[in-house]
Amino acid sequence: MAPRPLDGIGDVAFIDDRLTSTNPGERRAVTLAFRNANVLVTVQYTVSTTLVDEDLDSGSLQQRAQTVARQLAEGFDE
Repeated sequence: MAPRPLDGIGDVAFIDDRLTSTNPGERRAVTLAFRNANVLVTVQYTVSTTLVDEDLDSGSLQQRAQTVARQLAEGFDE
């Protein structure tokens, strides 16, 4: 999946989700970058498994990264 714009976090935000194969297993990295005024923030959420048939759920990992990013962005607004 290519990086894509994301609404509702900071002034501008983008999210990227990458799944890579390891031997054995898989690794999924979700990277969310946002700008709030003159502050740039990057949140990276990474999970890996050594089990070949274990599913690394993209949706829940993206949601976790977005939750952390929203909390950080709200802290800048205070």
